[in-house]
Amino acid sequence: MVETKAWPCAMLLLALASWIAPRAFAHGDVHDIIAALTQQISEKPSAELLLRRGQMYRVHGDMVGAGADFDAAEKLDPGLAEVDLARGEMLSEMRRNDEAKAALDRFLKKQPQHPGGYVARARVHSHEGAHLAAAEDFATATMLVPDADPSLFLEHARSLQQAGRVEDAIRVLDNAVTRRGMLVVLMQGALEIEEAAGMREQALSRLDKLIGASPRKERWLARKGALLETAGRKAEARACFLEAQTALESVPGPRRNSTAMLELAKKIDGALQRLPAGGP
Repeated sequence: MVETKAWPCAMLLLALASWIAPRAFAHGDVHDIIAALTQQISEKPSAELLLRRGQMYRVHGDMVGAGADFDAAEKLDPGLAEVDLARGEMLSEMRRNDEAKAALDRFLKKQPQHPGGYVARARVHSHEGAHLAAAEDFATATMLVPDADPSLFLEHARSLQQAGRVEDAIRVLDNAVTRRGMLVVLMQGALEIEEAAGMREQALSRLDKLIGASPRKERWLARKGALLETAGRKAEARACFLEAQTALESVPGPRRNSTAMLELAKKIDGALQRLPAGGP
């Protein structure tokens, strides 16, 4: 069992850099960074600089350049464990799963408290359809990061859902809500799992929580109305759609005329036409 201690902030940022930060760069930024690193390497080559340039090549989609830099970095500093993490991520993106897993296993043997290694290996497991193994690695990663990104909880839950462990998947997201607060992305993720599993009453209960907590309620009311309509509870559904219509009318003009709001208004109007007053 991996010890679940919190990392100092600076160490945590370094640990996460290889699997979060690079994806935020635009292609122009990547070109500039590669050029700057190439200049630094020409002046004073180091394993760390080669590793960083290799990561940028990977973000840019140049796997040949990335692989060459990772090999060169390892040759300069055979003890630089992060080379195996970077190589494993690259091989994972190339769907060379066995090689990726071998690289990530080597890395985690050296760095058993590194959350990025577990996330990368979890994604390899997912590529292979080994969803429970993926869920186990996601669980370890989220325990190691004090404020794990909501997307990691969603990936963890999705792995459990794909393994047929629906209730465990929902529990992961409910625990994440307790840990991170009632973030819409987490609540919506759990709602989607409940809806897909036909857990109608649980979904309706979750929608009530979202409606109660949201400053803008129209889309959640409309979603609740749609769920009630599919359950044949037409009078309740109509009441929800009417509430949604009223809430939508209170949205300030410019926002109410946005594409999303106009589409929602059309959906509500259509539902009210299907659900006439005085219906069952």
